Amino acid sequence: METLSFQLSEKYSRYLKESRIKEYLTSLSDDGLRWWFEMDTPRIQTHLFPLYSSGIEPDQLPVRVGFLVEASRQSIPFEKMEGFFDAFTAEGDLEGASAVAGAAVASIWDSGGDFERYRPWYKRIEELLEEGGKISTLATASLYGFKGLVELTTGEIRQAFNTFLIQRRFAEEANSCPLRVYFATASAYSLIWMGRLSEAEIIIREAEVLSENTEVNEVVRVYFQITRGLYYYVTGEVQKAKDILKGIIELPFFDALPPPGYFLAFGHYLLCLAALSDEKEIEIVSRRLIGKALPEKNHFHLAYLYYSLGSAYLLIGNSLKAHSYVEESARRAELSKSLTARQMPALLLAQVLSDMRRDDEALKHLERWLRIWREKGFNLYGSTGAVEMANLYLRRGDVEKARRYFEEALTLMPEMEELSPLNRSEGFFTDLKAVLNMDEDSCMDISIEKRPICIYTFGELSVKIADRIWYDRKWKGESTKRLLKALIVCGGTKVSYDTLIDMLWPEMDGDRAENTLKVTISRLRRFGIDAECTPPRWLIVKGRRLSLARPLCGVDSIIFREAVKRCFNGMKDIDLLMKALDLYRDDFLVNDSAEIWIIRHREILREEFLRGTLLLTELLKEAGEPSLAVPYLERAIEKDPLNEEIYEYLIDVHLTRGYPSLAIKAYRRAEEALKRELGITPGPRLIAVARRAGLEI
Repeated sequence: METLSFQLSEKYSRYLKESRIKEYLTSLSDDGLRWWFEMDTPRIQTHLFPLYSSGIEPDQLPVRVGFLVEASRQSIPFEKMEGFFDAFTAEGDLEGASAVAGAAVASIWDSGGDFERYRPWYKRIEELLEEGGKISTLATASLYGFKGLVELTTGEIRQAFNTFLIQRRFAEEANSCPLRVYFATASAYSLIWMGRLSEAEIIIREAEVLSENTEVNEVVRVYFQITRGLYYYVTGEVQKAKDILKGIIELPFFDALPPPGYFLAFGHYLLCLAALSDEKEIEIVSRRLIGKALPEKNHFHLAYLYYSLGSAYLLIGNSLKAHSYVEESARRAELSKSLTARQMPALLLAQVLSDMRRDDEALKHLERWLRIWREKGFNLYGSTGAVEMANLYLRRGDVEKARRYFEEALTLMPEMEELSPLNRSEGFFTDLKAVLNMDEDSCMDISIEKRPICIYTFGELSVKIADRIWYDRKWKGESTKRLLKALIVCGGTKVSYDTLIDMLWPEMDGDRAENTLKVTISRLRRFGIDAECTPPRWLIVKGRRLSLARPLCGVDSIIFREAVKRCFNGMKDIDLLMKALDLYRDDFLVNDSAEIWIIRHREILREEFLRGTLLLTELLKEAGEPSLAVPYLERAIEKDPLNEEIYEYLIDVHLTRGYPSLAIKAYRRAEEALKRELGITPGPRLIAVARRAGLEI
């Protein structure tokens, strides 16, 4: 990355000035490895540069420094990594061996081909991780990052995401801002393709602030912005996505990026241009991309290049041009031997065939790939594919089959996630939905108590059946309780056996795990029912999918999410939103800390409560009743006492009501909390609204 320039650290400048080359090399052996773990190759290059004119022969360099010379190149020489690994292993230098293992994976990823070469390095990474405390937390975090990269590029997306979660823990222990941002980049990318967009949003929003930290280097920052741009494109904020990606492409060192960064950025940028119908710019970018020098065997990244071009031309209605690009993308993807690479053109080819009215071919192709997308957890591809199937069957006049596939598309997306079909305009989706009459009912019954079985999850878990209540702490049978919690976290509707087994018994073999699940379902179905009584059908099993019978069973957190979602989707129903927010008595399963999926769901629900409170405040201001928002804002502050936006809304409400003294009091609370917990002062927006109250700051 030649155009990125940095100054030497003060220590190294002093060593050079005093001709203390030995100390320079000793320090660089340690510091350089840390910089490598944090992906700061520009800093490594800066500190290597003086050595090239020092008269030191390459074979006189310490092994670590020799490794850094090779690992910081734009194209890491894979063939040299084996020798470095053997040298470090022979010396018992596990930190050095860890760095080499990561560099080898990076080299394979950059090369875009022969992904079978991952296997021995993946095994070495696992062996190094088994060393436990013999390697630093920073090296461990780096290794988990590269382990997840292997899993992601070979199609094991669920496993990759779980690996990235472990990587985050070690990055936090190592106090590494760059690797925490890397976690956000990799995990959000995985979540997007899994269709878990709400979770991706939380991770991206947190990292948006963290990425501005001066400790985060440009390489990590660029990759984060690329994923951030993809997220905003997929969620419909196309102009915002375009602006983010354009900012990356216009960086002075952009052309020096390795192929993954270069083609991911341009690929996402092309999708934005197509969604905005900017055909002229698409042609300009196409010529630039095709003219980019790239090794012929870099099949993965060439597959992504042609996929991006094909998607762009599909979106602007040029099916013939899209077809030529998608065929080349599919050919390259097969050569890469990467399931992840093969999935991109697989979806696009079906869409192109559909637009070319080659319906039989499209249906046959989609039937095969829908199975793969379901099995592998690529729900965004799967839901889009199911929407395409619905469109094809509707075209044939088979409305019932079309509706069935549309419902499957909804099922494939995690509960409460909006369908976000790829490579299609918003009109395509809304028109199909309208024709199939798939719109939700305009009214919604949010009451729980009227139902025979009431399940409360905000706070401690409790279940009410008739007049009897069972509490979490007195629940007998841990497996049935965990199953109910997992079912609720997954939305309570058509949750697959595989999903529940992955959550509850991941280590158990297939047949045994499924039998255990069936037994647990049977026991849960009879929960709270006397032996001589027939249990109500509040649990429904159909096609290896488990659902709660909604007319019989009410769950506060599920009803809360559905109501809040409706309000965010344009239903300006103040009464509905207030009732939904009233359901949020406390955090989701507040005392549960053992399961990651519960903690993650708790964070999502808390974020939705905060966002819902701010929306309610806006609606109440428009209705001329801002005072009704105050208790909700106060509760929101209890849940997130460091959220400046909530204080801003509260101060604004007090000012609207004509109570500047209360506004100042709210500002002081914010000021004290931020200083006490974070050691910072309020931001400019909060200061600005406080000044409106007459406070001189």
